[in-house]
Amino acid sequence: MDPPAACGNGDPTCNSSIDYPTQADLTIENSQNIEFAVGTNQIQLEAGSGLLIDTDGDGVPDPADECPGPGWRLPCDGDASNDGIYQTLFFKSSQEATVQAELAISGSITSADAYLLMDATGSMGGEQVQLLKDLSSGTFVDPAGCAEAADAGIVGALKCAIPDLWLGVGDFKEVSYLPHNNRYDMSPYHHYLDLTDDVQHMIDAVAQMVPDFNKDTPEAATQAIYSVITGQGLAEQVPNRGACPSTPAGRWGYPCFRPGVLPIILLFTDAEMYNGPRLASPTYGNPPYDGILGLGTRLPPVEQSPNVLYSSDPFTAWDLGDLSTKSMTVMGSNKNLGNDATTWDKGVCLKGSAWSGYWGDGRDAFLKFSLSAGSDMFVSGEGSAYHTTNVALFDGALGYVDCNGGPGGGDYWGRLTRSLPAGDWYAVSDAAVDTSSSVADRRGNFQLRFHNLTADPLGYASWQTADLPITWTTLETELLARNVNIVSVVSPNSNGLSGLADANALGIATGSVDQTGTPYVQTINADGSGLSTALLDAVRALIGNTRRDISFVAEDNPATGAVDETEFVRNVTSTSCPTAGLNNCLGGVGTSIC
Repeated sequence: MDPPAACGNGDPTCNSSIDYPTQADLTIENSQNIEFAVGTNQIQLEAGSGLLIDTDGDGVPDPADECPGPGWRLPCDGDASNDGIYQTLFFKSSQEATVQAELAISGSITSADAYLLMDATGSMGGEQVQLLKDLSSGTFVDPAGCAEAADAGIVGALKCAIPDLWLGVGDFKEVSYLPHNNRYDMSPYHHYLDLTDDVQHMIDAVAQMVPDFNKDTPEAATQAIYSVITGQGLAEQVPNRGACPSTPAGRWGYPCFRPGVLPIILLFTDAEMYNGPRLASPTYGNPPYDGILGLGTRLPPVEQSPNVLYSSDPFTAWDLGDLSTKSMTVMGSNKNLGNDATTWDKGVCLKGSAWSGYWGDGRDAFLKFSLSAGSDMFVSGEGSAYHTTNVALFDGALGYVDCNGGPGGGDYWGRLTRSLPAGDWYAVSDAAVDTSSSVADRRGNFQLRFHNLTADPLGYASWQTADLPITWTTLETELLARNVNIVSVVSPNSNGLSGLADANALGIATGSVDQTGTPYVQTINADGSGLSTALLDAVRALIGNTRRDISFVAEDNPATGAVDETEFVRNVTSTSCPTAGLNNCLGGVGTSIC
């Protein structure tokens, strides 16, 4: 209905008046739920007096609710816990409208990347066997609380604790320099499998490990950890990590940790660490490091695929693709591969004599590659743990091309340079077996380095590996910058639990401690028994008994340019703080820090 038009001043029947209400004009008889605003002389609704409909009963009235059912902010995912805080403010011109919301803050770790880093020296055989045995079989968590754990081994139990869990595998031994170990014998770090959610690949990678002895008791754990978290190689023994898988983008480190998830190293050892976190930790010195030995160099970077776990023959060989414009290194193991190549009688790989006997060959790995243009290729087995290694080339029809078993003088890492025309090729890393050894003695991890001397004659600065040794200060800086958590399982060696002190110090230095300040460290028996329970106990401490920092960040929504949402929150104060466990926090109740 339209109101009547205003009358004019010339109309004698026209009367007008102006009303100036006061507080006294409002009585319980003539008003309800309204109040007088002093200063503006306005009448307004009292706070809380308006009727706002909440159809779906989620606590947010319909005018502000973008979602039917639970939740109120787009996208409507049915989860109200991730939508933020809603408050209705009633206008009152005489003062600011403020409300107080009580929040209970809690957190859980739902995504993590856990990298198994195993001490693979000779005394750790029992632990390796136990890890493989329990990895995917046995029940370690009550299936009533998590059905996924039923006969699913360590992996199933870990996934119950961390639903979005990816796992990777690597091992460490010792540097290949006297007095720590024989030259040309092994590498301090070897990577088997990038972080993945494929359990079978995980099992097959752990199954590839072979324990190997060296000449002293402390090991190169810190050197390996440096490579794990930085992706840097170590002198001439370990190349840098090359490209990570592109999904998801932004992966980092040697095993390609995912961005935005918690990085964890699961460390298994029975020994002290050279250049470890304690003042009393043993340190590397001269010899061997005389300013020449152990310097960084340019090596073709490592690219990795689970396919290398199964590259046993020409039919299962990992196809590296076209190498006419690139160079790369592959890390693998021959432990569970076949003996399909015959190299002992090929070219200079023939060693021995008719009267003393000839060397044989053992288990081997095949890698396929192609060249779209002719290239000079240098192929090397340097860094392999079965330290007598024949490196051979075959053409696409498996015709023999070349074989090399190393220059000798203690160096039996095969390497060769050939000018190859365009076509398909097979490179073979074959364990050379001397007359006093068996095929079983020549099992372990290998490297095959493919350096295209035509495309990359001098390599690149990005190939340059780190100088050895890595100091503790350098490693600590890198660990803290990446917020890496360390979970350690320590077993005794002939000297007892000699690795325990370094493992505890490593946990404290990296903040890998529970709320009482206890590092995530567990001990087990020398034969590996108790490994699974110890590992899971340590991980449970990380997940459920740890301290976390939770920060609030004021953020303005760019889609609402006329409104600055950061002005909606005046302050955040704590109403309760933890009283149990280690309390090294500042502030307290009534302050902005707990």
